[in-house]
Amino acid sequence: MCVCEWVERLSEKLELMRDCAVEIGAAESAKRKCAYDQGKVNRSLVEGDKIMARQAKWKMLGRGPMLCLKKLGEVNYRVKLDGSRKTHTIHVNTAKDLWNMLV
Repeated sequence: MCVCEWVERLSEKLELMRDCAVEIGAAESAKRKCAYDQGKVNRSLVEGDKIMARQAKWKMLGRGPMLCLKKLGEVNYRVKLDGSRKTHTIHVNTAKDLWNMLV
């Protein structure tokens, strides 16, 4: 067997392994998303709602007020911090309705 044949066989094996890793990664990602979304809070926001968003699980301090711009899926929203041009994507579990916090 010459070096060229060995390189071709190795290349085919690596390509097969890469395809397998991509499939396994996609399946694991879907499984994690399903598990994360099971714990979602039954809350829906509409365009124009003002919300506070939790920065991290261990921090109870919120960022906000934020303006809800668009619903991106079942559980994700596009929001913008007041006075900022940058938009953020947040999960519904990290959002608190500002009106309910004030009442």
